[in-house]
Amino acid sequence: EEEELPDNDGGLQPLGLVLPARYTGECPSCRTPVFLEDGFCSFCGTNFCSNCGKTVSEEDEICPHCHVALFFNCPLCGFELVTGTDQCPNCNALVPNFCTACRAALPRDAQHCPQCNVSIRVIRRDTARVVHSLRVGEVVVQVAACPGCGGKLSVHEGQCPNCGYRICPRCQISLEPDETICPRCGPDGAQVVHRVEPERRCPTCGQPLEASDDICPECEQLFCPECFAAIDDADTFCPKCGVEFEFACPECGQGVDPEDEECAACGALISGGAASN
Repeated sequence: EEEELPDNDGGLQPLGLVLPARYTGECPSCRTPVFLEDGFCSFCGTNFCSNCGKTVSEEDEICPHCHVALFFNCPLCGFELVTGTDQCPNCNALVPNFCTACRAALPRDAQHCPQCNVSIRVIRRDTARVVHSLRVGEVVVQVAACPGCGGKLSVHEGQCPNCGYRICPRCQISLEPDETICPRCGPDGAQVVHRVEPERRCPTCGQPLEASDDICPECEQLFCPECFAAIDDADTFCPKCGVEFEFACPECGQGVDPEDEECAACGALISGGAASN
């Protein structure tokens, strides 16, 4: 269904769209279309296996039909999840079901890919919210609110023109700078997102930054090397993206603790705390 409003300048028509749900199965009891990853039917309350779709009881921890575990714990926060769940509702961690390096299928508890041995990255991911849709001729363009800067970005383009924040054009979850395919959609839904490196600016004063800068030359604000959010010199992890910091002596590069005032390796005084990297 769609509701068309009068044309505005440029021939754009805001639309109120009801997007079709991509159901993954049907309830084994009432045959209502369902998302198998939910593990239960919201219409009749039947519990089912998210792997084979057959009925299970509330007491079952292993599916009696296909013998897979019905639950697992989130690798980051330990929250109990139905096996078909790919994103934790408690901490937003996305648990990939395939390897983005070789595209092999992954078990839920995998720390390394069984095929290529690459480390499996489980991180918290925001999802961009679609705020409206525009019709440009015969093409409908969805516009989302950027989780990075709050501006607007085209879902089809997949990258914010203001801050460079990247999302999957298909499911709108956030993508890391080095990711070329969505870790949720999988190889069949893989989409390469065109990247345009944004101009780096200080998150506090807006001063343009060089690639080699790790502190703003204008206001001396420290920022996260991953997402460029403002951080404090005592922070051990980024409050925005969650990346953990390692600290090193600015003279010899030896690892130090953030509260150290002197490097144990070379004896250099660490003014204002250790350097993060």
